[in-house]
Amino acid sequence: MPEVTPGRRSELRTTLLFFAAAALVALSPLLYLSLVARTLGAAGFSDLAIGQSVGAAAAVVVGLGWAFTGPVAVAGASAAERPRILARALATQVWVAAALTVPAVALVWALAGTYPVGAALGAVATMLIGVTPIWYFIGLGRGTWNVVFDALPKVASALVGGVLVVVTEQLWPLPLCQAAASAVSYVLLVRRAGVTGLRAALAPREVRAVLRDQTSFSVAQVASTVYLNLPVTILAATGAAGVATFAAADRVMRLAVAGSLPVTQSFQSWVARGAGDLRRIRTSLVAHTALGLAGGVVLVSALPWLQSLLFDDRVRIGTPVVLLFAGVFLVGMLTRAIGVVALPALGDRSAVRVSACVGALVAVPAMVVLGREHGAAGGAAGVLLAEVTVLAVQAVALLRRTAAARRSGPAVSQVP
Repeated sequence: MPEVTPGRRSELRTTLLFFAAAALVALSPLLYLSLVARTLGAAGFSDLAIGQSVGAAAAVVVGLGWAFTGPVAVAGASAAERPRILARALATQVWVAAALTVPAVALVWALAGTYPVGAALGAVATMLIGVTPIWYFIGLGRGTWNVVFDALPKVASALVGGVLVVVTEQLWPLPLCQAAASAVSYVLLVRRAGVTGLRAALAPREVRAVLRDQTSFSVAQVASTVYLNLPVTILAATGAAGVATFAAADRVMRLAVAGSLPVTQSFQSWVARGAGDLRRIRTSLVAHTALGLAGGVVLVSALPWLQSLLFDDRVRIGTPVVLLFAGVFLVGMLTRAIGVVALPALGDRSAVRVSACVGALVAVPAMVVLGREHGAAGGAAGVLLAEVTVLAVQAVALLRRTAAARRSGPAVSQVP
């Protein structure tokens, strides 16, 4: 039996901590979704969903692609340089977040109905929650930090905020608690990480330099927000019926997505270490396909029960909507296997950017037309159509890359 070295034990412990953190983050919305739906009804749930949709899109912009570039940069840097990398990232994100806050709040205020203050605060809180330094923890290999500075604050703020919604019968306490928890966790992280040069990093010249470096990596993420984070907002803007139904199904699906992220992150690291090994890429594709099918079956089976548990039957999710979102989950898993794991390992980032832009161009008209005609089901069909388009573009690029890899010889495809 092979010996388990201390290094392997440490790596296993870190992996388990990242999985635990992802599970906590994925489950934290369960602490308040039911309370919001039961206390404020479909109107409160819809307003919260609109705010979170806009905030999630803003968070991707503020993220500036650090989720792609950060782990590698931190892992390859010296111990003295790592806090400076975090300082540059945080300083730039502060500037971008400040620039986006007013338009994000204005958009949500225009779209929200009964609870505009809570919805607007929800956009700000989600933007702060979404700009998480998980990439820094991954680069350091510090699973404990991920739990302490990211997962636990999200769980605590979700619990306290949900209770305050019941007590006050208002929406605003929930996002206020979430925003406060994010701010406190960032301050504690900066102190714990020994971040230096934060004031210098806030200088406009430094910020412009970081923006130039990160722009190419953030294009795909920003484009993908249209079909990943903004569908609820697009549907609400068109005046389509069934926004609450769409938002409820979307939220449950995103719980499954969040819970599956560590799988993609693990394959991302494993395939990258294989320097383009085609066997590893095939293994990742098979695993993501299996997980997508299993997750789709679970969604179809569990959503009727979950809607009673989470929304007290105040928001009804019909079978067509359930089936369409199960399809979105499956196709989304395949695009992660190709666009996040395979193509970057094969050195093709441009195809990811192109696929995201094409998906955004398809998503908006599809959701507007189908959403007006068929409500929540039409909106879900629009998202599925966009995801399928993204998958088609990425699959063609992957076939071309793998064919080129085979022609280049065994050095690429036979890495042990």
